[in-house]
Amino acid sequence: MGPRRARKPWVSWVAAAVAVASVASPPALDAVAVAEAEVAQPLRRQIAARSRPAVARSPWLDSGADQEQLGEPIDSGGGEAGGELPWWARSVETPHDGAAVRSHPNTRGSARRGRLGPDMRFPLLDRWHGPGCSRGPWYRVGAAAWVCGLDVALSREAPAVAPYPALERDAIAPFAYAYSGGGMRTYARPSGVGVEQPVEMLGAGWGLAILQRDSWRGRQVARTTRGTWIATRGLRWVSPSPFAGAHIARLVTGATLPIGWVRGRGARTYAEPGDRRHAGLLRGRAMVDALDDVQHRSRTFTRLADGRFVESRDLVRPVLLAPPDGVLPGERWVHVDLARQTLVAYEGEQPVFATLVSTGRRPGSTPRGLYRIRIKLGQDTMANLGAEDPEDSYSLDGVPWVQYFTGGIALHGAYWHDRFGSVKSHGCVNLAPRDARWLYAFTRPHVPDGWAVVLPTERDRGTPVYVH
Repeated sequence: MGPRRARKPWVSWVAAAVAVASVASPPALDAVAVAEAEVAQPLRRQIAARSRPAVARSPWLDSGADQEQLGEPIDSGGGEAGGELPWWARSVETPHDGAAVRSHPNTRGSARRGRLGPDMRFPLLDRWHGPGCSRGPWYRVGAAAWVCGLDVALSREAPAVAPYPALERDAIAPFAYAYSGGGMRTYARPSGVGVEQPVEMLGAGWGLAILQRDSWRGRQVARTTRGTWIATRGLRWVSPSPFAGAHIARLVTGATLPIGWVRGRGARTYAEPGDRRHAGLLRGRAMVDALDDVQHRSRTFTRLADGRFVESRDLVRPVLLAPPDGVLPGERWVHVDLARQTLVAYEGEQPVFATLVSTGRRPGSTPRGLYRIRIKLGQDTMANLGAEDPEDSYSLDGVPWVQYFTGGIALHGAYWHDRFGSVKSHGCVNLAPRDARWLYAFTRPHVPDGWAVVLPTERDRGTPVYVH
């Protein structure tokens, strides 16, 4: 969403996370994926021989986090080997709020890598005793990925991880969403709804992410990502936008991309440029394959792939842009066009995906410049309560596929509106949920299955984001 800089209670830990990576550093796009693949085969042999992995917002991030050095020897920070792994243990199980991950088994100088997702079982690869986990050993769950034994539990079950947040088949977003009514209360358990002391009182219009709906003694209740329960009566349910951008499979030349979207509510089409009679109508925001432009007197028409013509002013056409200074040859990068309200994802000079977005509705609220993704979260809570202007006050749970690239400004899915292609946000770059999910997988740093939060490393830098 990108709240105003003076009021960002949800941003404090993000701003203190990791310094934005230098745009001149090499990305080494596949470093983490390769490293994890190297441990996968030994892990399968190890398991076979024995056969007898709301995300909590992350206050654990701090400005002292060093960058990870993949491939270095274990830096125990004064610790010692943890001995043999228990013969019966096959995996490490995370609790409901996940577990913090470090690059080495200590807290004195190791980098903070991210956070594992909740209620999953991750590979158990090694253990070590080191500072910061004095009453329990550190367990290695991946390449340069250690968790404190106090935060997890050993399990006899085989590892079982999945992308976080989970997405059901054919679903648009990972949760069900609803707005609260004024004065609604949440409770610690379903049996206490409307009976016991409430956990909190919600403001009108707060966005809630719903994990589960149930019935308790005739009362319909729902469990939220806050871990609390609420009566469903009084909730206003939200349907996320089904809009989705377009993949670009062919080589692109020229000034604009060979696709576009119809502006406004719709546009007329013509059999020939300048015809008085129209040949049909295109609905608003319909995607078209655009071939070339034709001048007819004082009007410009765009020829479509089906042979019809539409006035060029009725289309939004993403422009083709060369990589800006600071993007390395062949590197993936993202271009956000504030004037056209479009986003184009590139691999080097070649565009591979384009879509419509919604940026800040106030001038300057989405800052121009070249940045790098500094932290990725499968889902986050965004709030700006107590703002002087009521339009600036909000609370939104379960915002999906979030990628902060400067301060509190992020690329993220938006379930609360369907106005992509028009300015709407408080500063963030809003994407339709399907587009946000695709972009989350496309960009760096790589997010291993089961991880809820990931920070860049020196060998897996954040993807450049160019806003202009």
